Amino acid sequence: MTKLIDLRFSKNNLTDLIPAFIGTLKHLSVLYLGGNKLSGFIPSSIENMTMLTKLDLGMNNLSGSVPREIGQLESLVVLILSFNNLNGSLPPEMNNLTHLMSLQMFSNNFTGHLPQDLCLGGLLVNFTAAYNHFSGPIPKSLRNCTSVFRVRFEWNQLTGNISEDFGLYPSLNYVDNDLSGELTWKWGGFHNLASLKLSNNNITGEIPSELGEATGLQLINLSSNLLKGTIPKELVQLKALYNLTLHNNHLFGVLPVEIQMLSKLRALNLASNNLGGSIPKQLRECSNMTILLPLNLAHKAST
Repeated sequence: MTKLIDLRFSKNNLTDLIPAFIGTLKHLSVLYLGGNKLSGFIPSSIENMTMLTKLDLGMNNLSGSVPREIGQLESLVVLILSFNNLNGSLPPEMNNLTHLMSLQMFSNNFTGHLPQDLCLGGLLVNFTAAYNHFSGPIPKSLRNCTSVFRVRFEWNQLTGNISEDFGLYPSLNYVDNDLSGELTWKWGGFHNLASLKLSNNNITGEIPSELGEATGLQLINLSSNLLKGTIPKELVQLKALYNLTLHNNHLFGVLPVEIQMLSKLRALNLASNNLGGSIPKQLRECSNMTILLPLNLAHKAST
């Protein structure tokens, strides 16, 4: 048994604790225990498993904090802790895991700060920490982490300035945090960005016309921020856009007539703004679209 290099027990009905003797499997490279009914703590004996590259403990009933000994697993490429009852702050030793490509921690009860140095190795692709109680700053190492494909931090209490702390990512999801700043990225570098979700933050400034250069966008949700100005007509370049959600801001002006040219648009929410003018005829006649408008526009659309 001590010579095992690959052990996979995912999606069974394993119960009880993860045994401490798991640490004797020093040659193990892959350990998949996700999707079971394991409970108790993550054993500190994992520090002996220094050859591990993939560790999946997700979708169990694990509790307690992440042991600092996890920092000894410097070869880890994949670490999955999602959908457990883990709590407490993450140990600073997690900053040693600079070879990580995927770190999944969503749906736990973690508190404290996110590890600040996780992307120093420049390899991180998937970083999901949504549905926890993290606070403090967005990790600075993410700014130049061009390898990142997906980031999900929603439903935490993170702070930061999106103009300064974030780089170019193909998929952004920073929903329901306490982020500030303006949308001043160079949007021409976002050709593969499919989803932009930054709702329920404190983002200021205007929606930049350059956002139309992110031609892969399918969903935009900038609702419940402090955005002002007009809706840029350049959004018509987003041919794949099916959901545009901008409600609860301070937008004014008229709805660009060009919006009706977005043939894939199925949901348009502009409620609770200061928009005026009239609704383009093609939008009014679109039966397969959900449209929520400011009261003054909704009244005009119905008359």
